[in-house]
Amino acid sequence: MTDLSFDDIRQELVERSDGEALLADGLEDALIGTAEGWFGNSHRVVALYDLSLCVRVLMSWGMDEEEADEYIGYNITGAYAGPSTPVFGVIHRQPLIVSCEDRDLSAEQENSPPSYFPGDSPFGGAGQSMRG
Repeated sequence: MTDLSFDDIRQELVERSDGEALLADGLEDALIGTAEGWFGNSHRVVALYDLSLCVRVLMSWGMDEEEADEYIGYNITGAYAGPSTPVFGVIHRQPLIVSCEDRDLSAEQENSPPSYFPGDSPFGGAGQSMRG
């Protein structure tokens, strides 16, 4: 699977939010996807940004890390523009993205929880503890 471009994510937002999702100006490189949930009193799809990438973008504009953090806290995450305001996440691990076409949904697996880790994962196969 290839990374989605800003334009791909923006198009998904337009389609899934009926054009209501807002984008953060200048932070195109930090847009990583969409978030879905209850915002205000309605269910919405909004833009999802990676906060660490936001810091990198602002540092590329000439801010140091402390200035970027302060700017984000006051002008970005501290700003509210209605229920379609973007959300900003702290990503602690790389998500595993599995295509639905690649999943084996044979009869013996249909009644078991889905496997989110492939068998060759350093964390072991499905149902195995990381502790061994």
